[in-house]
Amino acid sequence: MAEKRVTMKCIQKKFLKSIITSAITITCCLPLFATHNVNRYLPLLERPEDILLKKNTQVTLSAFYDNASTSKKRWGGNGGLYDLWGTYDLKDVISSLKAVKPGSDPIYEVTGSHALDGKSLVFKAGGKMRVWGLQLHGAQKLPLHFSIGAYLPVMNVSTYNWYDFNTNDSGSIGNTPPETIDQIRRQTHKDIGFEGNVWRKDGLGDIDAYLRWDYKFNYIMMMKSLTPNFMFGVIAPSGTTSSPDSPSSLSFGSDGHWGLYGDFLLDAELKQDLEFGLLFGYAHLFPHTRSLRLAYDKEPTIFSSIVGNVGNKPGDTFKFSTYLTLENLSDGLHFQARYTYLRHADDTWLDNRADKTIKSYLQKDASLIDFKKGLTRWREHIFTFQLMYETAQSSQPVRFDPTFFVLLDVPMAGSSYAKTFNCAVGCGLQF
Repeated sequence: MAEKRVTMKCIQKKFLKSIITSAITITCCLPLFATHNVNRYLPLLERPEDILLKKNTQVTLSAFYDNASTSKKRWGGNGGLYDLWGTYDLKDVISSLKAVKPGSDPIYEVTGSHALDGKSLVFKAGGKMRVWGLQLHGAQKLPLHFSIGAYLPVMNVSTYNWYDFNTNDSGSIGNTPPETIDQIRRQTHKDIGFEGNVWRKDGLGDIDAYLRWDYKFNYIMMMKSLTPNFMFGVIAPSGTTSSPDSPSSLSFGSDGHWGLYGDFLLDAELKQDLEFGLLFGYAHLFPHTRSLRLAYDKEPTIFSSIVGNVGNKPGDTFKFSTYLTLENLSDGLHFQARYTYLRHADDTWLDNRADKTIKSYLQKDASLIDFKKGLTRWREHIFTFQLMYETAQSSQPVRFDPTFFVLLDVPMAGSSYAKTFNCAVGCGLQF
């Protein structure tokens, strides 16, 4: 029996070494980035506690609120929420309109002259996003250390956009008042067919279902426990997609794309009441074609006059996250601090219109194509602070061992992303 115990310990140590070596290899060879967090406006992060099952069944319901009104531009500096698609120059938007509707001339319609034709008229494309939602997560243990789980968010999203004329970056407008320039912009949007500056929608987010395998090593490598978790998941595009007729509209998830992802979580209980974790993830979204706006030339894509079947091959998304949990600060009260780094690679857009008489930017200069592609690349650094109260570790246990939590996600740095603050409260039951 003693020889068998020694042999089993040797096997466990070798297996553990291979897991740690794999984790180090992943860390060194990949740019450490995102899983199912594929939306730069709504990066809903998973909680490590949802992954780490303590009993056979776990159900968690949380309410969350997201708010964003600014962004970090692709090449640095703060911008409006819709500046992520590029600089809004009314000259470029009007050029797109005239290419699609040659009879339209919003400058002449408003001013009765052509004095402003060809003049650069730059606006800050600002806006605000508010999201109220619920997220349901369920997980069930299976034999052989496997488990299955799924996430389902339900949201109410309201957005509006506004435009601030930038005289410093625009061309000479003479004695034309800024109010007249904004009237020209409004007329241009009317001629294009936009549905106003306010957009509201209720609906589901994407369904996220996964298969997980874990194994817990007790009292090993001078730690109380070490638990590697491997997850493989599917993203089903059940969420609301953005509307081509409303520049302020947003996708609730992957914007109509099916996806696959893989996660690796290594949770270490360093000693009593002190946990440390590392999470690595990768997500791939499959190509999808639907009716969208497509830039004619330099104008931001969402403000273009061209509408048609557009294919999109999304870039891969990667994630690295690490956390530290201080448990039982006071009879079941825990505190967790977490850092997450997300990175999304370039998307590739395809002009799948049957009639390409009006050429899009994809049939033009290669440098313009590369510039537009670069606008779809984004990265983000997020800090998360979470307080949890676990009744199972309190002096008065409660049925189903509810765990109550409140958390705050704070965007700290990055590029080409919306500065979305997320606050959530919730309760998890285990039985």
